[in-house]
Amino acid sequence: MSRSNDAHDRARQLIVLAGPEALSQADQTWLTTHVETCASCRAFTENARETIHALRGIPIAAERSLVSTTQMTVRRRALELQRQRERLWLVSISCIAVTLFAALTTAAMWRGFGGSANARSWRLRSGKLRSWFSA
Repeated sequence: MSRSNDAHDRARQLIVLAGPEALSQADQTWLTTHVETCASCRAFTENARETIHALRGIPIAAERSLVSTTQMTVRRRALELQRQRERLWLVSISCIAVTLFAALTTAAMWRGFGGSANARSWRLRSGKLRSWFSA
């Protein structure tokens, strides 16, 4: 198989299977560049768009039970996603609070044990810390 056939196969696979929303930025950029330079893949893209547009225009009849079950499933999933976002928000706030508390505690401990950086004062501070934690 030649290199150009590989490129055409890859482009068609990206067009058919993934769709532009699901592609990574690199794949989307590659596909856009390829479609601009390749007439057959550009025609394939247009045919795919027209087919999808035509399929979306076909009305589909469904039973009430199927519709209500689908609506209930969609609502349940939306509620699940909302709760997940709320938990993520709480975890984010907790991480920020812990980070700030650690920074403030470190600054307070540093000031409390004298902030000079020479070796003698460091040994004294470490001795104070050991005696403070062992008490």
